[in-house]
Amino acid sequence: MPITAPVSISAETFTKAQEQRKQNHVKARRAYQPLAQRYLLRTLVRCGPCQVHMQAGHPLSVCKRDAYLYYGCAGKDPVTVGRVERCASRRVRADRLDALGWS
Repeated sequence: MPITAPVSISAETFTKAQEQRKQNHVKARRAYQPLAQRYLLRTLVRCGPCQVHMQAGHPLSVCKRDAYLYYGCAGKDPVTVGRVERCASRRVRADRLDALGWS
């Protein structure tokens, strides 16, 4: 059953909106980072010794095929954190820390 409704926008505006939608779709696919979705606690974890936030990272293995998921202290780079010494903490495997989060 066809429904008639008054036009709320012009045909030119509708065409521009459709073009913008296509551009947004292309940009969104470029910006999508599937590894970022795998970090359960990526914005909640802080380093124990220095209380700086921990960053999610995925360094490659020696054979360059596997990416291991880790949380690492952002205090490792003293320049960006504004400290004299770098943090001595080690990286934490994401799967182990996420398991603690689920339990």
